[in-house]
Amino acid sequence: MTKIHENKYLTAVKEKVLELVAEVLPHGSGIDSEWHLSFSTRTRIRAEASFHCMDENGMYDGWVDFTVLFDIKNPNYFRFMYRGSPGQIAYNRRLGKKYDLESYITDSVCESLWSTFDAMDMREYVNEYC
Repeated sequence: MTKIHENKYLTAVKEKVLELVAEVLPHGSGIDSEWHLSFSTRTRIRAEASFHCMDENGMYDGWVDFTVLFDIKNPNYFRFMYRGSPGQIAYNRRLGKKYDLESYITDSVCESLWSTFDAMDMREYVNEYC
Protein backbone atom coordinates (compact mmCIF):
# COMPACT_ATOMS: atom_id res chain seq x y z
CA MET A 1 0.00 0.00 0.00
CA THR A 2 1.37 3.40 -0.99
CA LYS A 3 0.79 6.53 1.02
CA ILE A 4 0.64 9.78 -0.86
CA HIS A 5 2.25 12.65 1.01
CA GLU A 6 1.03 16.03 -0.05
CA ASN A 7 3.56 18.77 -0.67
CA LYS A 8 3.63 21.12 2.38
CA TYR A 9 3.67 24.18 0.12
CA LEU A 10 0.52 23.06 -1.72
CA THR A 11 -1.16 22.34 1.62
CA ALA A 12 -0.36 25.88 2.78
CA VAL A 13 -1.76 27.33 -0.45
CA LYS A 14 -4.96 25.26 -0.07
CA GLU A 15 -5.35 26.48 3.49
CA LYS A 16 -4.90 30.09 2.38
CA VAL A 17 -7.54 29.71 -0.35
CA LEU A 18 -9.98 28.17 2.16
CA GLU A 19 -9.30 31.03 4.61
CA LEU A 20 -10.05 33.59 1.90
CA VAL A 21 -13.24 31.79 0.90
CA ALA A 22 -14.37 31.48 4.54
CA GLU A 23 -14.00 35.25 4.99
CA VAL A 24 -16.30 36.10 2.09
CA LEU A 25 -19.08 33.50 2.33
CA PRO A 26 -22.36 35.03 3.52
CA HIS A 27 -23.31 34.97 7.21
CA GLY A 28 -26.58 36.05 8.77
CA SER A 29 -29.95 36.58 7.05
CA GLY A 30 -30.78 32.93 7.71
CA ILE A 31 -27.31 31.47 7.20
CA ASP A 32 -26.80 31.26 10.95
CA SER A 33 -24.39 28.35 11.16
CA GLU A 34 -20.67 28.03 10.66
CA TRP A 35 -19.38 27.15 7.19
CA HIS A 36 -17.40 23.90 6.87
CA LEU A 37 -15.01 24.01 3.91
CA SER A 38 -12.87 21.44 2.13
CA PHE A 39 -11.46 20.75 -1.31
CA SER A 40 -13.42 18.02 -3.10
CA THR A 41 -11.04 18.03 -6.10
CA ARG A 42 -7.97 20.11 -6.99
CA THR A 43 -10.04 23.18 -7.83
CA ARG A 44 -13.51 22.47 -6.41
CA ILE A 45 -14.45 23.59 -2.93
CA ARG A 46 -17.20 21.95 -0.91
CA ALA A 47 -18.94 24.35 1.49
CA GLU A 48 -21.50 23.10 3.99
CA ALA A 49 -23.79 25.16 6.22
CA SER A 50 -27.36 25.40 7.50
CA PHE A 51 -30.12 27.92 6.91
CA HIS A 52 -32.46 28.89 9.77
CA CYS A 53 -35.92 29.37 8.21
CA MET A 54 -38.31 31.97 9.55
CA ASP A 55 -42.01 32.16 8.69
CA GLU A 56 -44.10 35.26 7.92
CA ASN A 57 -44.86 35.69 11.66
CA GLY A 58 -41.19 35.87 12.61
CA MET A 59 -41.17 32.38 14.15
CA TYR A 60 -38.38 29.97 13.35
CA ASP A 61 -39.60 27.16 11.13
CA GLY A 62 -36.62 24.79 11.14
CA TRP A 63 -33.12 24.29 9.83
CA VAL A 64 -32.17 23.34 6.27
CA ASP A 65 -28.76 21.70 5.80
CA PHE A 66 -27.14 22.33 2.43
CA THR A 67 -23.91 21.97 0.48
CA VAL A 68 -22.59 24.11 -2.32
CA LEU A 69 -19.81 23.02 -4.66
CA PHE A 70 -17.94 25.58 -6.72
CA ASP A 71 -14.80 25.69 -8.79
CA ILE A 72 -12.24 28.38 -8.05
CA LYS A 73 -10.91 28.28 -11.62
CA ASN A 74 -14.26 28.02 -13.39
CA PRO A 75 -16.87 30.45 -12.04
CA ASN A 76 -19.52 28.84 -14.27
CA TYR A 77 -19.41 25.63 -12.20
CA PHE A 78 -21.72 25.84 -9.18
CA ARG A 79 -23.89 23.15 -7.61
CA PHE A 80 -26.40 23.39 -4.75
CA MET A 81 -27.52 20.28 -2.83
CA TYR A 82 -29.56 19.53 0.26
CA ARG A 83 -27.80 17.16 2.64
CA GLY A 84 -28.66 14.66 5.34
CA SER A 85 -30.39 11.30 5.56
CA PRO A 86 -33.08 10.56 2.95
CA GLY A 87 -35.80 11.71 5.37
CA GLN A 88 -33.84 14.85 6.24
CA ILE A 89 -33.23 15.65 2.57
CA ALA A 90 -36.98 15.35 1.88
CA TYR A 91 -37.68 17.72 4.81
CA ASN A 92 -34.96 20.12 3.61
CA ARG A 93 -36.41 20.13 0.08
CA ARG A 94 -39.91 20.84 1.39
CA LEU A 95 -38.73 23.80 3.51
CA GLY A 96 -36.36 24.90 0.76
CA LYS A 97 -39.19 25.04 -1.76
CA LYS A 98 -41.46 26.86 0.71
CA TYR A 99 -38.88 29.63 1.21
CA ASP A 100 -37.19 29.48 -2.24
CA LEU A 101 -33.87 28.77 -0.54
CA GLU A 102 -32.01 27.27 -3.48
CA SER A 103 -32.11 30.48 -5.51
CA TYR A 104 -31.54 32.70 -2.45
CA ILE A 105 -28.51 30.75 -1.23
CA THR A 106 -27.12 30.32 -4.76
CA ASP A 107 -27.42 34.06 -5.44
CA SER A 108 -25.94 35.01 -2.04
CA VAL A 109 -22.98 32.65 -2.29
CA CYS A 110 -22.20 33.39 -5.95
CA GLU A 111 -22.39 37.14 -5.43
CA SER A 112 -20.14 37.11 -2.37
CA LEU A 113 -17.59 34.77 -3.95
CA TRP A 114 -17.24 36.17 -7.42
CA SER A 115 -17.47 39.85 -6.55
CA THR A 116 -14.70 39.29 -4.02
CA PHE A 117 -12.59 37.11 -6.32
CA ASP A 118 -12.89 39.70 -9.07
CA ALA A 119 -11.76 42.42 -6.67
CA MET A 120 -8.82 40.54 -5.15
CA ASP A 121 -6.08 38.78 -7.00
CA MET A 122 -6.87 35.17 -6.22
CA ARG A 123 -4.94 34.17 -9.34
CA GLU A 124 -1.62 34.13 -7.50
CA TYR A 125 -2.90 31.39 -5.17
CA VAL A 126 -5.06 29.54 -7.66
CA ASN A 127 -2.53 29.46 -10.50
CA GLU A 128 0.25 28.19 -8.27
CA TYR A 129 -1.94 25.51 -6.73
CA CYS A 130 -4.05 24.36 -9.67
